[in-house]
Amino acid sequence: MVEPSWERPKRVSCDDSGLQARIRLYVKGAVLFNEGRFFESHELWEEAWKAADGLEKQFYHALIQTAAALHHAQRGNHKGATSLWAKARAKLDRLPSLYQHTDLASLRADVERFFSALGSLSTAPQTKMRPILKVTGFAIQASESSS
Repeated sequence: MVEPSWERPKRVSCDDSGLQARIRLYVKGAVLFNEGRFFESHELWEEAWKAADGLEKQFYHALIQTAAALHHAQRGNHKGATSLWAKARAKLDRLPSLYQHTDLASLRADVERFFSALGSLSTAPQTKMRPILKVTGFAIQASESSS
C-alpha cells in the first residue's frame, strides 16, 4: 500500500462536491489516525469540520479533539491530553455507536484503554495500544512501513 502524502487541504464547500471532498478528507484522516499521525489527521478533519453542519459537524469535532488529545499524549502533555479527551468523549457520547461507517463505540473503548494505561505510565503507551479507527465500507489501514 502506498503511504498517503499529507498536505494542508484546500477549503471545501457544502454542496454535493463538498460532501465528496469531506468524505475524501475523512478517509485520508482515518488512514493517518491509524498510523498514529494524529496531528495530520486532526488537520484534515478540521477542513471537513469547517464545511459540515449538524450531527456531521459534531462527529468531526469529536474526532478532531480525540486526535489532538492523542497527539498531546504522544508529546508528553498528559494533563492537556486527558483534559481534551474528556471534551472529545462528551461529544462522542452524544453520537450513535456507529456513525458515518465508523465504530465509535470501539473508538471510545480503545481511547479509554489508552488513557487508563497512560495514567500508570510516565510515557505514552506502546504502539500496540494505540487506538484504531474502525471504518466499514472503506479499506482503511496503515501503510506497511508503519508499525
